Amino acid sequence: MKATPGNKPRLIGLATLAVLIAAVLSLAGFLAIADAQSEDPILPSDVTITEGAKSADIPDVNTVNLGPEWRRIFMEDFEATNWVDQWEVNLDIGSAGTGLKWGSQTIVNSLDPSSTKSGWGICADESCSNVDPFAPSYPAGVQSFLVAGPFDLSRADDALIDLDLFYEANTNDKFTVSVSENRYSYVVVSTVTGNVDDGSWQEKTVSLTDYIGKDQIWIAFTFESAAAASKMGAMMDDISVWTEGEAGMLMPIIINDFTATPPPATATPTATATPPATGGDFEQNFTNSISPWAARRWSLNTEYSITHDGGSDDGRQGFLNVNVNTANSKYVIVSPLVPGPKPPYNIETTVKLRSERNTGDQYGIIFGANYLGGTCPDVAANFNTCFTHYYEMRVRYYYDDSADKERMEMKLKRIDSHDSNNNNSGPDLIEWTRVRDVDESGFIEWDVTVEENGKIKISANDLPVASATDSTYINNVYFGVIVRTEDAKNAEAKFDYYKIDGFN
Repeated sequence: MKATPGNKPRLIGLATLAVLIAAVLSLAGFLAIADAQSEDPILPSDVTITEGAKSADIPDVNTVNLGPEWRRIFMEDFEATNWVDQWEVNLDIGSAGTGLKWGSQTIVNSLDPSSTKSGWGICADESCSNVDPFAPSYPAGVQSFLVAGPFDLSRADDALIDLDLFYEANTNDKFTVSVSENRYSYVVVSTVTGNVDDGSWQEKTVSLTDYIGKDQIWIAFTFESAAAASKMGAMMDDISVWTEGEAGMLMPIIINDFTATPPPATATPTATATPPATGGDFEQNFTNSISPWAARRWSLNTEYSITHDGGSDDGRQGFLNVNVNTANSKYVIVSPLVPGPKPPYNIETTVKLRSERNTGDQYGIIFGANYLGGTCPDVAANFNTCFTHYYEMRVRYYYDDSADKERMEMKLKRIDSHDSNNNNSGPDLIEWTRVRDVDESGFIEWDVTVEENGKIKISANDLPVASATDSTYINNVYFGVIVRTEDAKNAEAKFDYYKIDGFN
C-alpha cells in the first residue's frame, strides 16, 4: 500500500522544533484512581499482558484493493487535537513508574505525504517536552499503553490491523500489539524487538482472524524499555482496523476522559419540560412515504419544500428530500414529531447533498429538542410550542483552493434561543472540524451517539469525527433534520433513512 520505507522522521517547521506541539493528553493514569475526574471505569493495577502462542503478523496488505466487502471501522492519524477521545491513554503500567505515555507529536510519517503528526510512546506531558527529536532519549522501565475499543467482530468474516511504525530501540526493548476480550487481560499478537540504531517508517499488518466471532475486543499498543537509550523508541501513524463482512465498533465506546468538561461560554438556560417524558426507538426508510415528517421551524422568509422521492440512487430506494431555495442564512427543520428514547441512544441517517455542492450548503441532524404539546408550529408560525431549544449537528461543503478539492466539515451547536427573524443561536460545542475519508459527492452515514453523562460523539461512515460534553438538553426526546443555505441560494439534501436505537 505504501512506498519504500523512508528515513528518520522529518520534523515540521523550525519553530515547532523548539516548542514541540502535541495533542491534548492531560489524562490521569489508569492506576491513579484518586486523580480520576471521570465516572468511566479505570483500568485496575492487575492488568496483564501475556505473550501469545504465535505472532499474528501477516504480509503487508494493499488496503486500497481489499474489495467492497472490506471496510474500515476505526482510523487514527493523530492529526486532530481531540484524538484522545477515541482512546484510553494511561501514564504507565510498568513497575518503574516512569510516567511516560503515548502522545501526538509534530513528526512526519514519510510513508504518508499528508501526515503532519504521529503518535510517540515516550511523552511525559501535553507538549512532549521531555524529549528532543534531535537528541531523543528514554529511561528504563517505560511501559506506555494505548487502548482502543471495544470492537464487535461477531458478524465479521475476517479482520486485520494496519499501521505505520517507526522503531528505533535497544536489544531488549519492544513494541507490541495485543488483544483483550475483557479489557483487562491482553494477549500479545505482534512484537517488534531488537537493537535498531537507525529506524525507518515501515508498514505493519496484524491479523485478527483468531478473534472472529467475538462480540467485543480491545486492541492495545505498548512500548516497553528494558534500559535507557538515546533513541526514538516507537512511533505510530495511520492506524486502521479493517473488517470483511458486517462488523463495527460497539456503541457507546468505553473511554477514559479524565479532563473535566469546561462550563459553557454562556449561562446554561433552564430546559423546558417536554411531554411525554420519553419515547422509544424509531426507524423509517422513506421507501414509500415520508409521513409524518413535516416542517416544524424555519427562519423568516425562507422558501422551502419537503417531498418524497420514490426513485433509486446508488442502489438505494426512496428518500426524504428537503430543499431550501433562499440565500443569506436560511433554514428549515423537518421532524416526524414523535418522541425518541432518552440517553443513551444512537441516531443514524444516511444523507447525500442533492444540489450542487456550493460553499455554505449545509444539512444536519437535530436532537435533544423540546415539544410543549399542541400544533407544531403553533398558529401563525409563532414557533412557541416546539423546537425552542435543541442541538444542531451541521455539515457543510467548501472548496479547498490549496488542494484543488471539495471538502466537508461539521460542527455541533447547542441552540438556546432564536431572534426576531427566527435565526437560531447558541454556543459551539464542536468548532468546524474537517471530515476525512468520505466521498463528498456520495451518501454518507452519520451517527450521533448521546450518553447519559452528556457525552456526544459524532462519526461519519463509522469513523469518529469529534465529540463534546453537554447535558443541558439531552433528556429532551424530539429529533429531526435540517437543511440551510449560507452563500448559495439553493440547498437540497436527500435522506435515505433515519433511525434511533436506545441502549437501555
